[in-house]
This record gives sequence, structure tokens and C-alpha cells, in this order.
Amino acid sequence: MLRTPRLCGRANCQQAAVANGRCAAHAKRAPTHAKYGTREGDRIYRTAAWQRLRVAYLSNAPICQAPGCRAVATEVDHIQPHKGDRAIAFDWDNLQALCKPCHSRKTVQHDQGFGRRTKRPQGSDEGEA
Repeated sequence: MLRTPRLCGRANCQQAAVANGRCAAHAKRAPTHAKYGTREGDRIYRTAAWQRLRVAYLSNAPICQAPGCRAVATEVDHIQPHKGDRAIAFDWDNLQALCKPCHSRKTVQHDQGFGRRTKRPQGSDEGEA
């Protein structure tokens, strides 16, 4: 006896389900971890090699390396952004241990604010002659 194909789980869709209970048009994309985003360079953070390096670095440098901060380091930061370059991303000398507040502050100030463009200060005369 033939089985009736399951329908897509999306409301009002009458197509046959092919993946994750959805049709091809509504199939869920591969899940991404919110912490790591979806940019090309972020793939490095999902590798076992990065996880091992991170644990080793934090074991070696357990205190935040930001000037004047003595908090426990919980984040490993790249001094020079790697932009997907594995040689730079895994270079021990390009890493620094930071606490969460210092890492967030550094990211906003130096790395274009979590991937978003930073706002120009008001009154900036950039572009004016």
C-alpha cells in the first residue's frame, strides 16, 4: 500500500515535505550558532582546533590582558582581525585574553562594532572641502 506523502509544515503550503518536515522552498537552512554568526571568518570558531587553542590560551593567560583590568579572562581576542585567514587566526602571538566587558569594548571601538558600521561622530567634517 502506498503512503501518502507528508505535506510541508508551513501554513497553507500544499507541497510534499522533503526535509525537516518542510518542502524544498520552506526547508530550514542549516542552523547557525548565534554566538558565531554566519560571516565567512566566523567558521573558524566552530572548529575543534579553535576550541583547543582557546582553552590552551585561557589556561596560559587566565587574567584579562587589557590595561588596568584584573578580571578573569573568559574570551580570546585576535589583536589583528583574521578575516578568515587561518594562519592569522591560529597565530598564538596574535591572541590576547580578555574579560567579556573588555572584549565587547574592544570589538565596538576597533572592529567596527560587531560587524556593523560605526557611526561617525556628529559634526564630523569628513568629505567637506
